[in-house]
Amino acid sequence: MSDWENYMNNVDFSLQSTSPAINAGMSEYSPQFDILGNPRPILPENIKSSSSFETSFDGWVKWTNEASTNDIELSEEASKHGNKSIKITGRTKNWHSAKFDLSSLVVDENYTIYLWVKNTQSNGTAQLIVRETIGNAVTYNNITNPIEISSNEWTLLSADYTHSQNDSSFLYVKGPQVINGK
Repeated sequence: MSDWENYMNNVDFSLQSTSPAINAGMSEYSPQFDILGNPRPILPENIKSSSSFETSFDGWVKWTNEASTNDIELSEEASKHGNKSIKITGRTKNWHSAKFDLSSLVVDENYTIYLWVKNTQSNGTAQLIVRETIGNAVTYNNITNPIEISSNEWTLLSADYTHSQNDSSFLYVKGPQVINGK
């Protein structure tokens, strides 16, 4: 039994980055400090979606059509928090972007949207837009004005938004300008 004292030396209980236990379970049963004594992050109760894109797109998908060649990928080239971000590649239109489905939001509820963006070009603008489709009618709700973004630093796009319908609406980032793009 003398070996028992050293039995757990050099054992690492840290979760792997792909563990299904990450961000799972009920927060009220979580400890306030991790195994190393670091305080655990506490998100406000009203957050509907949050991601650092470390292991998945977390609900973001590419917005494209049959004639488009754009795509999205999890990239380690640059990140605001953690090690990864979503990178849009092959853009030929200004609207080529990642999009986020808003159908889980409650109609007539107010939301604040925060999204960090960084340009892959030296300069340009970005804008948060909600695209809504009701029947055959498509509308674009510019929830921010175009904001200058650069390749040197991350820029926070934020807006207050009142959700109006759940038929087919999604959030996307328009820009920066693509030469001959729409």
